[in-house]
Amino acid sequence: MKIISHNINGINAFLNNGKLSRLLEMNADVYCLQEVKTNDINKIIDALNKCGLVYEVDYKLYASFSEFKKGYAGVATIVMKSIFNRIINEHYPEKSSLILENISGYGSGRIVTTEFNDFYLVNVYVINSAGKIEDRYVWDRNLINYLNSLNKPFILCGDMNVCSTYKDYWGNYERSIDTSPGLMHFEIDGFKKIIDETDSVDIYRMMHPEGRDYSYVCMGTRNLTHGWRLDYFICSRNLFSKVNDVKIYNNWQKWDHMPIELNINYEGD
Repeated sequence: MKIISHNINGINAFLNNGKLSRLLEMNADVYCLQEVKTNDINKIIDALNKCGLVYEVDYKLYASFSEFKKGYAGVATIVMKSIFNRIINEHYPEKSSLILENISGYGSGRIVTTEFNDFYLVNVYVINSAGKIEDRYVWDRNLINYLNSLNKPFILCGDMNVCSTYKDYWGNYERSIDTSPGLMHFEIDGFKKIIDETDSVDIYRMMHPEGRDYSYVCMGTRNLTHGWRLDYFICSRNLFSKVNDVKIYNNWQKWDHMPIELNINYEGD
């Protein structure tokens, strides 16, 4: 199974600049998109239709949108025909008491889960901590609780909004700690707790211990060597043996987020 995760920074712009078609040409079985920036599922369906795909014929769509701010956040998981008959169920955990009823008005549109035979696929757009430090604490704790409530292994993917180690940041990591969202010590500690308390692994770091590939380049920099790794595939430790490969498309564009890809053995493949 080939899974691609990508923060697209708006479905309309992503369609109009040709990047949606380019992403679909990667022929993934599942696409996990973050920051779709719409509250209307039909806008995503229309965008995919313009790329030649027919809803519920070529793919199925599972999405969660912000109920409190239009055009904000939003996550969507697109399951292609090659695999969608293996979906068992979909989950919107922010609707439950497990996670994010409403954090300062930004609780929705950040997580959607699809259930397969072997695992849950959890697509997230994690809160940027700028001005929302307490919200980030709550998010991390509730995400841990939610993942631990699942009754089978999980793959967690998306924009985690943190550089978890010095290898995930282009500059002087130690001097940069606590200078910017994504580099705050409580974000780094929170990420480590997610890994440790859910008995999971950062797949890229496990497979590339010395890797310095980045998934995000600041628009003000526009230098591919000045990157951050903010986008992750994380999986339950007992699922890691099924992973074949993970990669970051760090030449995708000159700035902003790049797609990340996971290839994993899946029942029936």
